Parts: sequence; C-alpha cells; structure tokens
Amino acid sequence: MKILVATDDKKGLDDKVSAVFARAGGFAVVYADSNGIREDLTEVYENKFKNEPSNAGKKAADFAVSLGVDLVIAGSIKGNAASVLRENKIEIKTGYSGIKVKNAVEGCLGIKKRQSKPEPKKRMPNELSTSVPERNSNSKWIAIAVLLAIIVGFILYIFS
Repeated sequence: MKILVATDDKKGLDDKVSAVFARAGGFAVVYADSNGIREDLTEVYENKFKNEPSNAGKKAADFAVSLGVDLVIAGSIKGNAASVLRENKIEIKTGYSGIKVKNAVEGCLGIKKRQSKPEPKKRMPNELSTSVPERNSNSKWIAIAVLLAIIVGFILYIFS
C-alpha cells in the first residue's frame, strides 16, 4: 500500500504528522503491507503548494493523485482537497496530528510492532503463590449500583 502522510517538515518516518493537509511543510510517501513499513522505500517531498494564495488543498490533493497513493493521512483534510481525494478513490484518515509518521501509519493499518515476548517469571519448586489477584475497584461500585436499581425497582413495583 502506498501512503502519503502530510508532515510538519521533511524528516520522513521520524517527522510529525501535520495538523493540516493543504499547508503541511512536506509529504512522506510510505510503503507498507501486512508485514509492516518498508522503511527503505520511504520518499520525502516538499509541499510546494503550502504558500499558494488559493487552492493549496486542491493542488496538494492533485499531487497525491499524481503519485498514485492509496491512503492520505493528516491532522485534517478539508474542502476541495477532500473532494479530489474521494473522487479518485483515495482513502482519507484524519486526526493523527502531532504524532510520528511511523506511528500514524502503523495505527491506521493496524500493524503491530514485533516485540519479543517477555520471559515468564520462573518459580522455585517450593514457592507457593500467596498473592490474591486484584479486582477492579469499579466493579464493586457497579455491583452496588445494580443492586440499588433492583431494590428501587422492587419498591416501585410494590407501591404502584
């Protein structure tokens, strides 16, 4: 999948996602699949349209279309830019401003970071487990609320 991310600057995967698409500092084009991001293929472009007096969004969207991207990620994408992207069947994901490009792409695609599993704690053969699992403190209050609701319902039923 080819993804264009609106960025604050031109730092690639380490850059932050721009709050806006049309006036973003640059664009990172990221290639990703179910195995993760292909960091070696990441491309960085300057947003030549950010200082345009008008139609910056449409021009930036046309640029995304010309690159043949499948998905655009930004803090927000409005007006003509969103229309151009939708007309060209490009998926839009917004609300990712201020986080790293790499994290935004992984979040959008549901890519889980590959981490080694922590070693389970080894117990001595004669060590007994004396710890009691903690219960969620909210569950106690939920149970009380449910019980009160039942009691009130019963009282209302009797006196009606």
